[in-house]
Amino acid sequence: MRYDAELNKNFRVLGPQGTSKSVILNTFVQRAADRFDTIQIPMSAYLSFDRLRKVVESHYVAKRKKAFVPKNEDKKILIMIDDLHLQSNLKINLVEFMRTWTQANGYFDVGAGFFKRITDFAVIMAQNSSYRVDKCKVAGRQPLSNRFLFYATTQYTDEVQIE
Repeated sequence: MRYDAELNKNFRVLGPQGTSKSVILNTFVQRAADRFDTIQIPMSAYLSFDRLRKVVESHYVAKRKKAFVPKNEDKKILIMIDDLHLQSNLKINLVEFMRTWTQANGYFDVGAGFFKRITDFAVIMAQNSSYRVDKCKVAGRQPLSNRFLFYATTQYTDEVQIE
């Protein structure tokens, strides 16, 4: 991630519990604060499409009625999703929404009645690799779809043995 100054793609850190995935993302966010405005998305039951849209749009300003640009033109928007594996606990499909948003550079706002073009953003994510096997399948939940993850570069972080 440190070599990608533009971060023109999505990035996912994958690994078992306790391998510092969140620390890696938070360190990147702190070091890249001069290039990005960061939005942290918590994976909680409080999250809804409407809340997500409002939080993200608060970092943008309307250039034209249907086109939005970041408030600070010198920075891109960085959406940080920690605990991506908890998607299966939500009542909304956040990952599918982000996939559509990434492919189309925006989304159709049903309330406003038009397509909102939102660009200049990237998504970074941390995901627990063992949660998918241990928790989702046992609880009968649908594991995370790879449709959005196809558009993300994945780095696997493994446990380090300390002697």
